[in-house]
Amino acid sequence: MSLFPVGQLRDAPVLQALVRRDRRVLQLYFGAGLLFVTLAEWLGIHFQVADRIGIELFLLRGVFYITITAALWAWLLHVNRIRIQQLMERNRHHYEAVLKAYDSALTLKDTYTGGHGRRVALYAATIAEAMSLSEDELEQVYQAALLHDIGKIGIPDAILTKPGRLTECESAIICSHPDKGADILQGLPQLCELAPLVRHHHERWDGAGYPARLKGEAIPLGARIIAVADVFDAVTSDRSYRSASTAGQALALLREARGSHFDPAVIDCALAKEVARALETYMDLEIDALRWTNGSAVPSAKDSVAFMPRK
Repeated sequence: MSLFPVGQLRDAPVLQALVRRDRRVLQLYFGAGLLFVTLAEWLGIHFQVADRIGIELFLLRGVFYITITAALWAWLLHVNRIRIQQLMERNRHHYEAVLKAYDSALTLKDTYTGGHGRRVALYAATIAEAMSLSEDELEQVYQAALLHDIGKIGIPDAILTKPGRLTECESAIICSHPDKGADILQGLPQLCELAPLVRHHHERWDGAGYPARLKGEAIPLGARIIAVADVFDAVTSDRSYRSASTAGQALALLREARGSHFDPAVIDCALAKEVARALETYMDLEIDALRWTNGSAVPSAKDSVAFMPRK
């Protein structure tokens, strides 16, 4: 699956600017050509050239010249615009490949964590789109969700894949992964804008989260969306210590944590009939793909922190 197609939407303003540029070039050329031809025609009439070849043919010659050359200019500008569009497409594919490479690196370290990023990205983008976020914000949420657990690369395997209960020290190490991930992204110019969303995707609406214990709207909106998608995937995925919940059970759990763990507005959007149906459909497709590829669901690693909504 390719990245969420908002990258193509993001290119639209650039392509529209190219169209406007080409239109101005053609208008300028047409105006200058008309002025030049008019002057040439006046000189021709003044020196009686039109009398020798006929006034109609003489005037049509200028019109024909402008029409043919303007059409040629339009074609050349169109070809140039297509080449620029192809270059933008190629650059976007390279950018997507970098993001997928990070997700693949997580998969090598921990099978669940790698697939988890892809699924959370899809769920988060679905919710973000339903919340009418701008094209740029939607793309940012998708990409940050894909890489939200990139900091787990710095977590020892013995802790990350431990099937039993974590010690207090081990939990502290696990809880460092948002900061580790944000630090990685901040060092990459093309990805640094994703760092705040990655750093704060484990914050809670009531301020009881980590790493900064941000509360309410102090948490970036994208991080609030990713938090919901993250838990939805966590509870609908198999664990070594428990079986996966159904989509309905997961949505009920999210509803229970509305206003404590999660932003009420994000939860209300996720629970909307159309969005909930889309999340369940995507979840089923992912499960089918996993079974088709591996023959069975892959036991996943332990969550960074078990999700327990407050009563």
